[in-house]
Amino acid sequence: MGRKTFESFPKPLPNRTHIVISRQINYKVPEGVIVVNNLEDALAAAKHDSQPFIIGGGDIYKQAMAVATKIELTRVHASFDADTFFPKIDTSVWKEVNKEFHPKDEQHEYAFTFLRYERR
Repeated sequence: MGRKTFESFPKPLPNRTHIVISRQINYKVPEGVIVVNNLEDALAAAKHDSQPFIIGGGDIYKQAMAVATKIELTRVHASFDADTFFPKIDTSVWKEVNKEFHPKDEQHEYAFTFLRYERR
């Protein structure tokens, strides 16, 4: 994940390896968090992880589209003020293989859809 995404969490998520991509030299993180300076180094650090995920931000997503084999996307059915967006999914490269709609309910303020794409 990118530095801004990491900083959006109150603390590191449990039971996960955190690899943070930052251009800042000597970026300080809690013990156990790995800091690298580019996507290639992040992928190398994650090479023994059986299921690594790229979780943002926008620039990291753009870079990762060239090497990803699967996209797990949650589409929230609402409009928000935002400055970061997931890249457009090119359907000539990606095939939708699963779609699971969830309506708004007492536990979810907005309807959402889980989507899975696999590289063609």
